[in-house]
Amino acid sequence: MATLTEPTTFSDWLVMEGGKRYSRDDVTLLAGKKYVSGEVLGIVTATFKYTSYNQDGTDGTENAVGVLMEDVDATDSDMPGVAIVRHAQVLKKNLTWPDDIDPGEKDSALGYMKYIGILGV
Repeated sequence: MATLTEPTTFSDWLVMEGGKRYSRDDVTLLAGKKYVSGEVLGIVTATFKYTSYNQDGTDGTENAVGVLMEDVDATDSDMPGVAIVRHAQVLKKNLTWPDDIDPGEKDSALGYMKYIGILGV
């Protein structure tokens, strides 16, 4: 018998957000990959496009600035998405991080997110 695995949705990681979309922003996701709900995002400062958080980045992506609401396939081109970017609580254990992140780097990213108003609980 086949096992069905449900994809992650924002109800798996979003604890609280401000009303009337206050916590959310429409964003442009950089082409080149499939993004998943709950993925921690950075922003390329030269283009203002969002992409996966990169703790080793030097282009702005080294700052965790949001969490993606829903899956987006941006494999072939830049795509629109919605991200939590302020005034929210998220379940840090259910967020999606880079594969090579270590606990100290994750704590640093969560500290930066707390500074901008996204509290990991």
